[in-house]
Amino acid sequence: MSTLTRRFYFVPAVLVAALAAGYALLWAFAAHHMEEGFRNWTQVQATHGHSIEHGPLSVSGFPGPIKLTIDAPRYAGAKTGWQWSAERADLEMRPWDWWTYRLDVFGTHRFAVPDGAGQLLLTARPATAFVVAEIDGRGRVSRAALHADGLQLNDAEGTELLAAAQMRGTAQMSDADVAAHDRTSLDLTLQATDVTLGPPIQSPLGARLAEVGLAAAVRGALPETLQRDAVDAWRQDGGTVDLTHLYLTWGALELRANGTVTLDERLRPLGALSAEIKGYGETLTALEQARILPRKAAAGSRLALDLLSRSDGNARRVVTVPISAQNGALFLGPVRMVRLEPIPFPAR
Repeated sequence: MSTLTRRFYFVPAVLVAALAAGYALLWAFAAHHMEEGFRNWTQVQATHGHSIEHGPLSVSGFPGPIKLTIDAPRYAGAKTGWQWSAERADLEMRPWDWWTYRLDVFGTHRFAVPDGAGQLLLTARPATAFVVAEIDGRGRVSRAALHADGLQLNDAEGTELLAAAQMRGTAQMSDADVAAHDRTSLDLTLQATDVTLGPPIQSPLGARLAEVGLAAAVRGALPETLQRDAVDAWRQDGGTVDLTHLYLTWGALELRANGTVTLDERLRPLGALSAEIKGYGETLTALEQARILPRKAAAGSRLALDLLSRSDGNARRVVTVPISAQNGALFLGPVRMVRLEPIPFPAR
């Protein structure tokens, strides 16, 4: 083999070896950075009242995405009162992208949620559940997307409260700190399909929702917690939620709506929506049979909606009406439908 031929093979081989060695060093450096960054992050969160504990950490995945396996993760919020734990979590990052992370959580999730009188204990068992998050230059989560399939939510006794075949959600934080009530601080989307309500949750519309979802923009500075005083301060500062799209299919009821909602001084829903409704006749009948609506109110509502309705072209009637929540009641047009109680945000 001539000298020229040997050089022809030798130079590319050296380049490939150098690139491989460089990538291995990059991977090792990024893996170390990821593990140390996670430890430092938990310490920073502790200074803000968020206790994050876990078992042993281990790093794997070479030469692909870096995987930090977190055994027995546990969270407790001193300000929020929330607690959460799981059996295992895998945090993944690509060596060339230090701003995007994927968190897969395995096993049974256990929650303790303040409910005003104490703690509500819940367990969740999704078939798969993961979150993809993007981190900004200040170390904040700027965007997150949730994927969960085969979700089952139970109470402390193991009774099923809710199940969903599929759940998707996104959250987009504002780029800047928001104080003004007319500025958007958070954009949210949520979608769930084939939702089943467990026996403790009785509804005259049935136990199954084919689909439910929303797209919303939260205006005003976000409350630090969901405690009563914090939420009330957000309300008093003019905080509102713009529902750009709300939809559900629940039994015979099909609803599409948009509008603005907030809370009144007693933390009851307050707002106005414009809604397009199908299946209103069957829904009124179900509410009447469940004794939620008196017979006269149901009959009057049905007559008024029939006069306002039109055909959708598929042998169903559809009506476009305003829906409002005010003075502790839900109104469909001018008709008072049901009473609205204050939302039981925890005091502590």
